[in-house]
Amino acid sequence: MNKTTALKKREHCYLIRSGEENFIFKKRFLGKKIKILLSEEAYIEKAFRFVRVFTDETLHVSQRETNLVIRREHRKNIQTIVEQAGLIDYNFILEERKRIKAEERAAKIKQMKDDAAEKISATGNKVKGAFGGLFSRKKEKV
Repeated sequence: MNKTTALKKREHCYLIRSGEENFIFKKRFLGKKIKILLSEEAYIEKAFRFVRVFTDETLHVSQRETNLVIRREHRKNIQTIVEQAGLIDYNFILEERKRIKAEERAAKIKQMKDDAAEKISATGNKVKGAFGGLFSRKKEKV
């Protein structure tokens, strides 16, 4: 997706694993070969319309060093690609982050409910202490 000096946008190329390293490989006209080394922390993400392989997770999409889009026909093969190419499954990371946020939210809501219950009971005790003599006298007369 991002234009690099070696490849043009939307140019067809291959993702190749050689030894312990991943490469983007393209053979051009007249035998010219282009080989770009991917960093060790390369992620794969299953998006709505395509599969994306990228590096530099913390950067914005337009600023990443590598942002490779794979045809959507390969969506069913993501687990195989992850296993064979040694890529990091970004969808798993996103799901884990969502789960942790949900747990934190639930804990915060529970804490807020407990604090509110304490305040209500403390306020009830204050009211009972202030008006306790009035209410107890009426009950004795009846």
